[in-house]
Amino acid sequence: MNNKKNEAGDLQPEERKLQVFNFTDDTEMSSIRTQIIEGNPWFVAKDVCDALGIINSRRAVGFLDDDERGVYTIYTLGGNQEMAIVNESGLYNLIFQSRKPNAKMFRKWITSEVIPSIRRTRRYVPAEQLQPIAGVHPIICNGEVGYPRLELLKAAGYSPKCGMVQELKNKYPEHYFTIGRTACVSPEFARLRLKQGEVRQMEIQLRDDHKKRLEA
Repeated sequence: MNNKKNEAGDLQPEERKLQVFNFTDDTEMSSIRTQIIEGNPWFVAKDVCDALGIINSRRAVGFLDDDERGVYTIYTLGGNQEMAIVNESGLYNLIFQSRKPNAKMFRKWITSEVIPSIRRTRRYVPAEQLQPIAGVHPIICNGEVGYPRLELLKAAGYSPKCGMVQELKNKYPEHYFTIGRTACVSPEFARLRLKQGEVRQMEIQLRDDHKKRLEA
């Protein structure tokens, strides 16, 4: 196999981390580790084979052409770890080797969602994280996805100057960041705040209705 990189230190900052995405079929969920190398996705071969029901991953990878496979060494907490990896072409050839019924579903998911997302954002972003939330569209830059904070707060019924906003920022700093010059929040936090905002508006409405009934 070709050694694509000798060590993680050769990579650009956004390429140092292994990215993990999850494929779910009707019976189970499989995690696929992915590394971006020189702008192209490479997939950990064993993870792909496990998802496709290929028992002997070493043998399956051996059938691939030299330019479709490689060995990648990465720093981990337990020391250096050497992994067999395959590129996009090698991934498709592993799919063709699979006899598992979900192979077609896996291929369609890879081609329609994962690969386009990696090419667009330099990492895999689930499709639901790229959808507008309450009419607010996400900002994507260098693989980072965020929702403009002021627009989202307004959509959720919050005032940017209310004390709760600053309290949340202090409590969950990892969900508050800046993309370019725009203050953003993470997709997960955006959905949570919107849901809580809807509950808050409902509570206010119920309280007002109750007050009107008492005054009637």
